Amino acid sequence: MAHIARPIYYSRRLHRDQYQVGFACDGTQKFHFEAEPEHDWLPIESIDNATFTRRLYLGAPVYRLEELRKYVRDDLKVIEAFRPDLIIGDFRLSLAVSARISRVPYAALANAYWNPEYRTKQLTIGHSPLTEWLPVPIGQAIFTAALPAVHWLHTSPMRRLRAEFGLAPTSPEDLFLAYLDADQVLYTDIALLYAESPKSASSFIGPCLWEASTTLPSWWGRWPADRPVLYLTMGSTGRQSVLPEMLEVLGRLPVSVLFAGAGARVPNLPANCFSAPYLPGNACAAVADLVVFNGGSGTAQQAAKAGVPMLAVCTNMDQYMGMERLAALSAAKVMRSDRFTKGSFKKNVHALLRNSNYAVASRMLAGAYARDKSAEHLVQYCEWVTGAAVKKVA
Repeated sequence: MAHIARPIYYSRRLHRDQYQVGFACDGTQKFHFEAEPEHDWLPIESIDNATFTRRLYLGAPVYRLEELRKYVRDDLKVIEAFRPDLIIGDFRLSLAVSARISRVPYAALANAYWNPEYRTKQLTIGHSPLTEWLPVPIGQAIFTAALPAVHWLHTSPMRRLRAEFGLAPTSPEDLFLAYLDADQVLYTDIALLYAESPKSASSFIGPCLWEASTTLPSWWGRWPADRPVLYLTMGSTGRQSVLPEMLEVLGRLPVSVLFAGAGARVPNLPANCFSAPYLPGNACAAVADLVVFNGGSGTAQQAAKAGVPMLAVCTNMDQYMGMERLAALSAAKVMRSDRFTKGSFKKNVHALLRNSNYAVASRMLAGAYARDKSAEHLVQYCEWVTGAAVKKVA
């Protein structure tokens, strides 16, 4: 969902009298762009979420060579039809090839923690067969020792694709550098958390605060005023199987739960749970005392801007990477979804609601968000690349 939401969100910063915007995505995701009628929709194909999630779990490359070849063919058709002056991609790895051979400037959207320069600790192993059959410390040790081979395996499809089109190979030494292979990387975070110099800060374009286009449910605001409010969502990549246990614990606590199911089937919702398939995340974070989620960057940024403590129940490596700095700032606590227990979950909820240090740290983080000026950098970059005339951005 994040890779669809971010292009929508950032495109809204571009003046309509200066830019013609085209959105390229799989037809199954077209409905997300219905609220953007002035933009063109351009058809391409993508693997489905279930396939992507299964490959993450197995530790396999998320895209196979034949899929990337198909992606390049689709990209080239769109580029030829739309003839953009600038391409901005969000985890569309094939653009590293198709944009280059089309000679169109290409910028990649990414979280700053994907850049090895902004990491402060080793990569954390996500939910995988290793962690199912072994204690996490042993699985982590095996994973860390195997990292060079993991990077080589995962970068192999992209290196082979580049070779087929006569482009220089990317380094096999870091998978994330392959993910950041673009003419310019635009980091979807606030510069104050990562950048140490004005030069590096210019690559930051501010947080993505996109939320589902939905009306507030009829029950909105009807929860008791004398209880803490929790916003609960596991998004599209969270481990849905832990939701019944989460809700069982929360149903026994003196709290109100705003639950965005996002397609999850949870029978027997507790009486203190106010639910809807989708909820506006910014509005939920603004009224919440605690946000419980899967560690995804979008919800994390909504909570950070609102100054609300977070409890992240993470599944994949990207989520652990995203929560690293927030936990270090004492604005969040992190749990593993593959080691979830109702007891530890309840303990963490109590700690985050009762220990004022988390609330203070979260408010300080909100202050950093309020002071950040990264949002203006996207417009500056687009103007620098395209000039002042009306230009096309895909």
